[in-house]
Amino acid sequence: MNYEQANSVKGLAPVNYEILKELDVECYRCAGTGIKCYVCGGEKKIKWQWQPKVGEFLLTPTGIWLFTHKREKEFGIDFFWMRNEKGEGSYLTKWGMQNIATPILDWEEIKEVLEKAGYRVDVGEVSPVNRCKYECIIIGSSSKELADVYAETRQKAVMLATIELGREIKNELGNSKKN
Repeated sequence: MNYEQANSVKGLAPVNYEILKELDVECYRCAGTGIKCYVCGGEKKIKWQWQPKVGEFLLTPTGIWLFTHKREKEFGIDFFWMRNEKGEGSYLTKWGMQNIATPILDWEEIKEVLEKAGYRVDVGEVSPVNRCKYECIIIGSSSKELADVYAETRQKAVMLATIELGREIKNELGNSKKN
């Protein structure tokens, strides 16, 4: 991803991030077995949490930034350094990364998170329909298609499909509370 691509999906990033934070994913410590695991407590799944990686784009109130490097424990504080499109540098602390920055995750990373949460994600090229060249389909554990979206880029298709998935999850939760 580059600055132009990140800028084209910055409006979708906050919604995507909120949806992903609500997903239960396979525990990283026990690989979903739950056996003697202090992380998931035997539940096999945990809430997904974003871990900043060098090379990721971030959305902050001051614009889009590329996370370039981390300087650990300088004066007892972790500093996350970033650069904007103009080449200007800045940093956030760990608190800022958790409370101010919103990751603009690459479509492959979003796909990986969805798959760890038990969804099947198919992303492919299709014959152009109204400028849309890519399709993203998300299928749930019951083989039910939960999202089917067409977009100009893979990035946008996956992000829009994730938003559609979020609506489906919300609808299912609303329906289960009624019953």
